[in-house]
Amino acid sequence: MYIGPMTRSSLPDLSPGSLLAAVTGLFIASAYGPAALADSLRCGNRLIVVEMAMAEVRQLCGEPESIEVEERPIFARGPKGSIRTGSYRVERWLYPRRAGQFPAQLTFESGRLTRIELLTRSRS
Repeated sequence: MYIGPMTRSSLPDLSPGSLLAAVTGLFIASAYGPAALADSLRCGNRLIVVEMAMAEVRQLCGEPESIEVEERPIFARGPKGSIRTGSYRVERWLYPRRAGQFPAQLTFESGRLTRIELLTRSRS
């Protein structure tokens, strides 16, 4: 299968913010083990889905056990290379859930739910 030539845009982002995100992700993975992605999450009798607002999720699920906050830079291509044009906020919320259920980590970017992960091992 032919994929095509490597271009600058197809290379991984190695900016300091993305490296911090990668290290944070590795730390979480080592504490909890592999994660399974989910399309939705049940909080009581309500369903949480990707694209929901943070306030709506908090209202339906309550306060998370923990929150990690990160500011990620936004870069644009300028005449002399890339320049930082701003940043956006990423939050990861952890919900322990009931006995027999995997903990859930919800990732929000700029106030919207972008990812639901079920962590397959509890903290050690």
